[in-house]
Order: sequence, then C-alpha cells, then structure tokens
Amino acid sequence: MTSNKIRGISPTAASGAIPPTDLEKSTLLAASSEVFDTAGCIQERLTTLGSTTNQIQTAQQDILRLNKEIVEAEADVAIARDRVAYIRHPEEHTSFYESWFPMSRPMQRENVPYFIGVTIFLFIFALLVGLSLIGVNISVVLHPGFVYMIQRILAQFTWLTLILFMMLLFIIYYFVNQKQS
Repeated sequence: MTSNKIRGISPTAASGAIPPTDLEKSTLLAASSEVFDTAGCIQERLTTLGSTTNQIQTAQQDILRLNKEIVEAEADVAIARDRVAYIRHPEEHTSFYESWFPMSRPMQRENVPYFIGVTIFLFIFALLVGLSLIGVNISVVLHPGFVYMIQRILAQFTWLTLILFMMLLFIIYYFVNQKQS
C-alpha cells in the first residue's frame, strides 16, 4: 500500500523521506480523523453488540429465574389448595397417622364403647399371656360334652386366626352401624 498514492500525498512524503507540504498535512489530518471516526464507529458497534449479547444472556437468566419462581408458586398454590380442602372437609382426608385404623374423623361419642371394649380385651389378653409366661395357668372347668364341642370348633383356629376373626367382626360391625354424614 505504500507504493500507491494515498489521496493526494506523494510517495516520498508518505515514506517520510521529505517533509509533507501543508496540503498533504491537512490531507493526512483529514485521513487520520476519518480513520479515528471509523474506528470509533466500529468500537461503538462492538460495544452495542456486546451489550446486546449481555442483555440477551441477562434476559435468559431472568426467564429461567421467573420460570423457577412460577414452578415454586404453583407448588405453593397446590399446597394451599390442599390445606383449604382439608380444613373445609377434614372427614374426607386421611392423614398418615389416621390411615392405619378405620375410624371416622373426628372421633364421635359412639366410638368410645368400641375403644373401651378393645382396650379391656387387649389388657386381659396381655395379662393372661403374662401370667402364663411366669407359670400361672388359669383353667375353666366345663361339662365334658360342651368342652368337646368347643374343642372341635377351636381346633380349626389358631389363636392368631381367632384374634383376626374377632377384629374382622368388629370392623364389619363398626362399618355397618356407622352413621351416614
């Protein structure tokens, strides 16, 4: 490029062999200001593109953050909706602690005799098992014919099946006599 003429500047002045004239100096100043303006324009466009890229990245991060907040808010709304449904109709919802025993919630007065009966049965059963373990055996003497008939019936059941059968009868009785709400 040094061999070509640069907008009216002689090659000897461009190479620095002779000092440039006033016209060449003004041309050089105009060319240098044009180069600086072009470089400034390019720098401004690079800055604009860089800030656009930063704005896009920031916008994407904002979108991801907002999506995360939306998911959390939806989860909070679902929890609140479940809580309101539970508060309005607690009898329709069974918690983990209520699910193992079939009982209406909240407990009603009619359930107290059932609990007393089950408690007395379990207490007597545990007492008799405990007494049997320490060597105290309690026996009931009945008529031999009656005893034979009871033995035939009970021979079909083990203690575990008898207890399960009694619990099943209790549960069936409870649900048959349960009040409709």
